[in-house]
Amino acid sequence: MAATLNAPLLVAEDVHRHFEGMHAVDGVSVEVSTGKITGLIGPNGAGKSTFLAVLAGTLPASEGTIVFDGQDVTRMPAYARARRGLVRTFQLPSEFARLTVLENLLVAAPHNRGDSLWGALRGKGYWMRDERRIVEQARGLLKRFLAPPGQHHRGAFPGERDRRRLTNTGASTGHPGDLARQRSHRCLLDS
Repeated sequence: MAATLNAPLLVAEDVHRHFEGMHAVDGVSVEVSTGKITGLIGPNGAGKSTFLAVLAGTLPASEGTIVFDGQDVTRMPAYARARRGLVRTFQLPSEFARLTVLENLLVAAPHNRGDSLWGALRGKGYWMRDERRIVEQARGLLKRFLAPPGQHHRGAFPGERDRRRLTNTGASTGHPGDLARQRSHRCLLDS
């Protein structure tokens, strides 16, 4: 059952994460509504980053359940959660300095037919239509979230805010068409 405007997009119930007796996350429950921004605050060492890692699937939960878009994802690996739209970014953005802003964004686009041995062997005709579609979607994201004239600049970004925007926009390209269609069933965990 997919999340609706009335149902929460992400529900974590009684989530625990233990490291050899230390309780880094101890019974945390949270609901994130569709289309809303939800903050998680606390002092250093409170377990915020660990909790985000558990939600994203990079660390397994010791106990509890995590439901995203109506599906239990508690035991699902991080890559499978990301494909469903549950994505995590990190505090320190890192881009490829020798790539343009547009190329940095394209690195995150999944399911490109040319990114496989089979696609490479079949040749340009096999993957070029997909490539054009993904480039246009990435340009649309850049127009929406970043200054479009900068899309051809190499990885040097004028400020931290633009670097964070690129990281978050790149994370959103897990299914670039979703943002292009204004689909709201995505969850970006930004630590």
